[in-house]
Amino acid sequence: MKNILFGISAIIPIIFVFIISIPFSAFAAENPLLNDFVLYAEKEVKLKEIKASVGHVGSNNKIMIGKKVSGTITGNLSAIGKIDIKGDITINGNITTNKKLHGKGQLIVLGTTNEQASLLKIALPTLSFSANGPDINVPKKGSQILMPGSYNNVRVKKLAKLRLSSGTYYIKKLLISRDASVVVDLSKGQVTLNVEKKFEIGNSGRIRIEPAGSGTAQDIIINVLKDVKIKKYAIVRGRLFAPNDDVKFERNSRLEGSVYAKKIRMDKGSSFSFQTNSPPMVITPDVIGFSLNNAKAEIVSAGLSVGTITTAYNNTVPAGDVVSQDPQPEKSVIIGFPVDLVVSDGNAPELMVSISADPETIFINGSSTLEWSSSNADSVSIDQGIGNISLNGTMS
Repeated sequence: MKNILFGISAIIPIIFVFIISIPFSAFAAENPLLNDFVLYAEKEVKLKEIKASVGHVGSNNKIMIGKKVSGTITGNLSAIGKIDIKGDITINGNITTNKKLHGKGQLIVLGTTNEQASLLKIALPTLSFSANGPDINVPKKGSQILMPGSYNNVRVKKLAKLRLSSGTYYIKKLLISRDASVVVDLSKGQVTLNVEKKFEIGNSGRIRIEPAGSGTAQDIIINVLKDVKIKKYAIVRGRLFAPNDDVKFERNSRLEGSVYAKKIRMDKGSSFSFQTNSPPMVITPDVIGFSLNNAKAEIVSAGLSVGTITTAYNNTVPAGDVVSQDPQPEKSVIIGFPVDLVVSDGNAPELMVSISADPETIFINGSSTLEWSSSNADSVSIDQGIGNISLNGTMS
């Protein structure tokens, strides 16, 4: 008898373990007082030869205006520490500091100046989060849609477009190369970018909103734990929170939104403006009959800017007082809107004209010399076919 060996097979199950990384995040509540400011720093705001800008600037310590000439800021400066003016600048708003104004630059304040004030510090939010996931590389001149989620390093190469939609993103490093764009679709709501280790926009890189009208910069929240770099000619749209980092805008860059950081610096040619979903509206004050200086102060206090000032003779309004304004009083306009003024030059001067002929009587084929003079006239003309002549002169 043959031995028969029966094989017994056993099926051993294989267990696959998938590790899903969930980003950690923690945020302190945002202080609503920050909403009034375009720039607010814990330590220092430094503005150097910036272009004309719109929005309030504040600091829990100091504000410094660099040397040379900067464009007009339509907004207020508020600092717990000192405000140091080293260059020339016009503030179409108010200045408030708990210390004193310093510096040797030429400062023009169209609003009020309040030193030794009692401003309170505004706390910047506390951020804590982590990001992990796949690397994303958008090739040169390429375009890629990225859905909300968690990612490692996201690189957008030269002339490429990274398209984002409403939701929350966690990213280890977000690197936007030269001439590249991050295109944000806000049609379904806010976009939040939580960047853990590095946020960089290269030369002429930009954050764009498409389709137009789907939202504004206030609907883009950018939280960065450290290492923010905004290169030359870059355009940042959004509310950038970097409470632990120094944020520097290089030459000719532009902010449309707001920045809240440890330190903020804007270099030559850079600028900022406040962007909201519904621009705040204010009512134009009635400054007709005010002196020019009082009219300017009233306009600025109402949240508006002083526009073009012209003069005109007026026989009823004293010289130096406002004759008319545009827009008219009690009109609803966007905050910062310019109000044009016409200021009285006083009574119109009396018109004086004299003319003489020598000889006064002439015979046929004779001649005479005319001599005339005028004052306060815009033009002079003589009938009998002579027409327009100089304001003063002689004629034979």
